[in-house]
Amino acid sequence: MNLSKGKTWLAALILVTLISAAAGWVLLHRSRPDSSTLREEVAGRLSLPDYKAQPTTGTGPSVPDRSVAMDASIARTPATGTLGAAPSVPAQRSVYTSRLVGRPGYYPPDDPESLSVLTGRREAPAVDLELSGGEASLEALGRAVVAAVTESNQSALDGLRVTKHEFRVICWPEFPESRPITNITLDDAWMMAAAKSHAGSSRAAGTYGGRNLELVNLEIPRPFAYRNFTRYSGLVLVARDRNSGEVLRLTFAPSVIERHGQFKVLMYRDR
Repeated sequence: MNLSKGKTWLAALILVTLISAAAGWVLLHRSRPDSSTLREEVAGRLSLPDYKAQPTTGTGPSVPDRSVAMDASIARTPATGTLGAAPSVPAQRSVYTSRLVGRPGYYPPDDPESLSVLTGRREAPAVDLELSGGEASLEALGRAVVAAVTESNQSALDGLRVTKHEFRVICWPEFPESRPITNITLDDAWMMAAAKSHAGSSRAAGTYGGRNLELVNLEIPRPFAYRNFTRYSGLVLVARDRNSGEVLRLTFAPSVIERHGQFKVLMYRDR
C-alpha cells in the first residue's frame, strides 16, 4: 500500500515539474523578440509604416533646432506646379525610438548623425568641384532633355546627368544615406542610381522618340538647399506635340541639381 502511494506521489511530482518547465519556456519566448526584429532594431533600421528610413537613437541632439525643422518641411513638400507657392507644412515627426530600449543588454547604435534623416542632409565640408556641361537654367535644361529624348539620343541624355565623379564629390557626402551606419558605399549608391537612370532614359526615348515635341512649361518644385548644391525633386516637363497638339507631362527627369548657376539631371526615373 505504501509502495503504491509512493509511486503516485512521484508521478505527481514529475507532472508538476514538466508543467512548470513548459510554462517557463513559453514565458521566455514570448518576452524575447524574434531574431529578425532584433537584428533590425539593433541596426536602427526598423521601418515605420510609411517605409521611409528613420533616424536611430544615436548620440545626436534629441530635438532639431527651428531652422533645421523648417528646412525639413520644405524638403518634403510635394511639387505645387508653380514656383514660389507656399507649401503646406507637415506635422513634425518624432525621432524613432527602439522597442528594445530599457531591456537588459540593449545599447543604441552609434549613429550621431541620425537626425540627418529628418533634416534631409548631412553636414559636409565645402567643395571646389563645379558641374561640367549641363545648362544655365532649368528651362534650358528642360529644352535640352526634351530635344534629346525626341531624337532618341541616349548619349545626349547621359551628358545632361551628373557624372560619377560629380556625384562622389558634390552630392553623396550630403545625403543621409551616406552616413556610416547604413553600410551603403558610394559604388553601391551610384550603381543603383545609374541603373535606374539608364532604364528611365531608355524608356523615355523609346516612348517619345520620333515625336515632334517642344517644351511649353515647367512644373517646378520648391528647391532644397544643401551646402554645395540645390536640389529640385519632383520636376515635371510639360511638352506639346507640334503635330497633334497633344500636351504631355514628362516625369522621367524629376530630380535636378544646381550649383553656381549650372543645372544637371541627378537621376532619370523609369516611369
